[in-house]
Amino acid sequence: FIEKEEDGSSSQGVKRELAFTFSFPVKHSSISSGVLIKWTKGFEISEMVGRDIAECLQVALNTRGLDMHVAALVNDTVGALSLGYYHDPDTVVAVVFGTGSNACYLERTDAIIKSQGLLTTSGSMVVNMEWGNFWSSHLPRTSYDIELDAESSNSNDMGFEKMIAGMYLGMDREFECLQTTLHLNNNNNLYIPMYIFFE
Repeated sequence: FIEKEEDGSSSQGVKRELAFTFSFPVKHSSISSGVLIKWTKGFEISEMVGRDIAECLQVALNTRGLDMHVAALVNDTVGALSLGYYHDPDTVVAVVFGTGSNACYLERTDAIIKSQGLLTTSGSMVVNMEWGNFWSSHLPRTSYDIELDAESSNSNDMGFEKMIAGMYLGMDREFECLQTTLHLNNNNNLYIPMYIFFE
C-alpha cells in the first residue's frame, strides 16, 4: 500500500495520517496511544506486553523514513462501529466474528463510571467489551469446550472466544470427531493433535 502511495508523503507537504487497527486488548491513554494488556488468539510476543503499540508502529515508520503519523489506534470492533455510524447514525453496536470475537457499543457518558469528569461533545462514548474473556457459570460449556480450554496455551482465559471464534471452531470440531471415533473404534492416530486435518 505504501509503495503505491509512493513514500507516504503528501503532495502538499502535509504528513499523512494513519489509523492503526489493532485487535488485541489495549489500555488507551489517548485516541492515538495505548498499552498492550495481553496477547490473545495464540499470539505470544512477551516483550511487547506493556508497551505502547502505536508508539512502536510510529518508531518503525520513522525508521523506514515514511512521513506518516499514527493518528488513531482502534480495535477492529470500534473501527467497524465507526464505519457503520458514518454511514448510518442510528448504528450503536458492532460485533466481530473472525479469528477472535468481540463487540462494542455506544453508551451514554454519564452511565460510564470510568469516564466521570471526561468531556465529550456527543454525550456518548464507545465501550469496547472485550467479551472474548467473558466467563460465567450460567454460560453452558460442553466437554469439548472444557477440553479445548485445557489444551490451549492460555487455559482459563478467553473462554467465550474459544467457544465461538473462528480460530477455535476447527479444534472444537476435532475434539468432537475424536470422541465420536474413539467411541466407535480404537484408532490411536486420532490422539495426535491436528491428525484429522493433515491426513
